[in-house]
Amino acid sequence: MSRIQVTVVAKATSNLSTGTGSFQADLTVDFSPGGSCNIVDEPGVFTFDNGTISTHSHHEDCATNGLRIDTTFQVTGGTGAFAGASGGGHEFNAFPAPAPVICNGTISF
Repeated sequence: MSRIQVTVVAKATSNLSTGTGSFQADLTVDFSPGGSCNIVDEPGVFTFDNGTISTHSHHEDCATNGLRIDTTFQVTGGTGAFAGASGGGHEFNAFPAPAPVICNGTISF
């Protein structure tokens, strides 16, 4: 089985916080499906001036139908203003890169 582990860091914006924050995910990518597909385990953290939001998704990505990522995610916690956060939603991005990854969902904290 062919796998890699990679850390992704990017800018993040949200209607929950003013200003630009950041997103960091420690991805484990499994290439065993082959072709244009892979399986990704994606724990991530959004960091803003007023706190963090932790998320997780596990998905198979294939470059089909104009989307590379098209999956659900879960909110698994938070700090600061987002302490006790829970919820989830839909994560997606267009293909080809460098289209942004968009997360739409609900959160309670």
